[in-house]
Amino acid sequence: MKNMTRLPKTVRNNALLLVLSIFAASCVEEVDPGGLVNTRRKVVINSLISPQDSVISVELSLSRPILGITKPGADCIRDAEVVISDGVNRHIIPFDPGTFVYQLETNVFPIQAGKQYYLEVKTGGNTYKASCQVPKTPATDIGIITSETRDGARLRVFWQDQEGEENYYRVFGGYKDNIDRDYNFFGRLDFYEEGFKKDNDRDGEVISASTDIFLGSFINGQKALLDSIEIQLLTTDKNYYEYQKILAENDQFDNDNPFREPVRLISTIEGEDALGIFAAYQSVIKKFKVE
Repeated sequence: MKNMTRLPKTVRNNALLLVLSIFAASCVEEVDPGGLVNTRRKVVINSLISPQDSVISVELSLSRPILGITKPGADCIRDAEVVISDGVNRHIIPFDPGTFVYQLETNVFPIQAGKQYYLEVKTGGNTYKASCQVPKTPATDIGIITSETRDGARLRVFWQDQEGEENYYRVFGGYKDNIDRDYNFFGRLDFYEEGFKKDNDRDGEVISASTDIFLGSFINGQKALLDSIEIQLLTTDKNYYEYQKILAENDQFDNDNPFREPVRLISTIEGEDALGIFAAYQSVIKKFKVE
């Protein structure tokens, strides 16, 4: 079973295929067990921006104590002043009590390709700052090749790297089998660490990522085959790439281990006792029919 399809160069302004885990484990850091009693809480700021998103979101909270349980939203900081700027124009991002997140629609403050953006947060008498640059060009000429395996299929996704730019990529996906073509749900397609690519030593070349899809031998007496695949390819800045790659590696190898050690995440936030990330990406989504 093989399928090879090319994307048109037009970028679809569509919603994200999968909810990005941008806030997962953002408050986790390595600690000295001897200092558990009076562990100092830190301000945690997380925000990813994209020209393809309809909303700018900023999550602002206090890191959780090592011991103890808190209710959802209990650590959220609600009274901060959050401002985004492109160096010329600036806009306050208001707090949304329904989502516990600071949100601003991009039709009010557009995010543009290649631009530098600045985030400033004032809370508790302190000021925290961060900046990021949106990648200039999203990935193009995306295609897939599938081959049948004993328990499912092998998938290879490939795309054309933009020559003359330092690019970082992350690929997501979803799939449907041929048993029920009418349901709208795409099964999650994980590439884990394999889904993170950069173009060092491969500038302007074709880059690819592969993964296995488990379908099972038979469903209701019928052999399951791939029916369709949806790929979301992100062209990211370096901060997004490094931050999310650490999370993906941790999920892949230690997700079922209750005794796993905390991971140390990078932080791009300037300011005393601050954690988190402010990063940018561009997104392309493409659906493929598998024949």
